[in-house]
Amino acid sequence: MSENLDTRPQPRTDLKFSGSDSFSTVLYGAQAIMVFDRTFSEEEDKQKIEGELNVMVKKIPSFSVEGKGAVQMTDAEKKVAENITCTFHGDFHLQQNPTTYTEALDLYKNLPTLLNENAVPIKVWLYPLHLLDNKAAQLKREIITSLVFNIQDIMEGLEEAERTCNDLSGNTLVNILSDIKERLCSFQESLNIYKTVLMKAVARVLLDIRGGEMKESLDKILKIHYESPFSVSKLNQWLYDAKSELHLLSFCIKMIQGIRIEDLESLSTILLNPDIDAVVCLTFTSLKYEDKYLETLTEFLKLVKSDEEINMVSEDQTVSFKLQKSPTGERVQYRVEYKQVKADSGAEEQWLVINTADEDFTLTGLESRKPYLIRYRIVSNVGVL
Repeated sequence: MSENLDTRPQPRTDLKFSGSDSFSTVLYGAQAIMVFDRTFSEEEDKQKIEGELNVMVKKIPSFSVEGKGAVQMTDAEKKVAENITCTFHGDFHLQQNPTTYTEALDLYKNLPTLLNENAVPIKVWLYPLHLLDNKAAQLKREIITSLVFNIQDIMEGLEEAERTCNDLSGNTLVNILSDIKERLCSFQESLNIYKTVLMKAVARVLLDIRGGEMKESLDKILKIHYESPFSVSKLNQWLYDAKSELHLLSFCIKMIQGIRIEDLESLSTILLNPDIDAVVCLTFTSLKYEDKYLETLTEFLKLVKSDEEINMVSEDQTVSFKLQKSPTGERVQYRVEYKQVKADSGAEEQWLVINTADEDFTLTGLESRKPYLIRYRIVSNVGVL
């Protein structure tokens, strides 16, 4: 092939190709992932349950190779298997997804047959085109390895924070204590939005970097992340505090055994029951409070609500914008208010105020590459609009 390319010139030498590699080999197969879950109560030993579940998963290959009949398990193993549920994720469609441990074993035994029927490309080997023809497109720049590792560490940290939040949400106390559940849901929602914004921002600049452009963009995105309230250390600190709060509440509840723990909806049902003459209620009043960190996450997301904005933090210490006129046409001046977004700031953080009569306004004295919230109001003869 290379000899033909050398001895037979192409009739169109002015064509531009965007590709830089060709496929040399393709590996076909399929991905099959089974996630095993085991629910447990507060009284059960979590570490013991994790150990049992780990052992049962590792035994799947040995269970699956035994004969053509039913899987041979001891009574103790069958008892453990009864409480295990399974969720299947894969590249192919099954007539019925496994939901129990036994069904997962049957699927594992039949996987070779299913893969032959549902194979898809899962890995390819590329060969650079410029090695075949020096006129072909070439990769101008490789992404720095350290930046790749940094991105990987960030994404793994965000995934771990999401898993920890999911574990806390699965605690039986969370479903009863609605205030804690609401905070965990808010945290998880903000984290999911930020992950999407971050991945889109990184994906947008990767192609440009590999083409030799925007070499500083990825480094800027990473720096913004490390300084943001979504840095892994700040996420983990909030999760640690939430976990400590749940542990403390669990200890308090164990001290008052024999008393029913109900959520607000169930309590309303009890209070409205005409057959009950009196109700003595112990209420945890300290659970409902404004979480400054969650408010900071929400405010930060407003700054990066589109994936493009995460890479548009100014290097300068000024920002200019045009103030809109009042719909009534009456104004005396504008009041511009601004404050820096910090991890420990909340809604009650004081706004800095500057009054101006100009529609074209430049805000100065800002710290470079720091996120700010900026708003303005129209001041007329009747007051602030």
